[in-house]
Amino acid sequence: MSATILLLVTMRIVEKSYELFQRAASERALVIERHLDIELTEVISDKYKRGHILGLVTAAYSFFVVSVAGLGLAIIPPDSGLTLWVWIVAGLAIASIVGISFRLGLRYPHGSNDWTIGPLAIRQEEKVQITVTNLAPARKHGSEKGNLKFGINDPVCHIEMEGGGHTSTIWAKTDISIPGQDSRTWLWPEEGKPAPGIYRFTPANRAMLRRKVIVKERSEKPEAEAASRTQ
Repeated sequence: MSATILLLVTMRIVEKSYELFQRAASERALVIERHLDIELTEVISDKYKRGHILGLVTAAYSFFVVSVAGLGLAIIPPDSGLTLWVWIVAGLAIASIVGISFRLGLRYPHGSNDWTIGPLAIRQEEKVQITVTNLAPARKHGSEKGNLKFGINDPVCHIEMEGGGHTSTIWAKTDISIPGQDSRTWLWPEEGKPAPGIYRFTPANRAMLRRKVIVKERSEKPEAEAASRTQ
């Protein structure tokens, strides 16, 4: 009986690991879809939550544990003194399954926010989009819990050129509060034209982003370049 209950808990752990892998992939897809103006992942997530599938899965595993415990009680002699031990094991297993289902989640090394930049190659007159997405769960309207906040005049992102040279910082011009599952975008450069080169971006309160932006010299003959692209 103990081995069977342990097997059920182990199966729930393995299944949860696959769920977390899918969740990590879906959250990354959510960020990408924001750039493409697509809401596929959001719609799927909403339908999944409305179906209360997670509660049903937890209830099914708990039912299996209780069934195994009941089978054990039917086999164990009443005077063996093991009845209490059976219920203790079953209770611990059910508590473990509930904890795995509702308490075990993704851990974010830099907080529950995802930063993306693009395009990664621009000319001096073009702009780079700097987008932050709050991956925290969406809350009820009006709730501030889990919101990503920037106060007025707080630094948002620091940009520096590799090898030294041009540096700049994007500042929050107003108080900003980004709810869970929502995004905010800034444009760089805010004014002027950066020098040609390779730039690194460091958002506030997290490590430098892995991707770099290459700024090319401004085209002297944009009409000729456009005609060449058309051909």
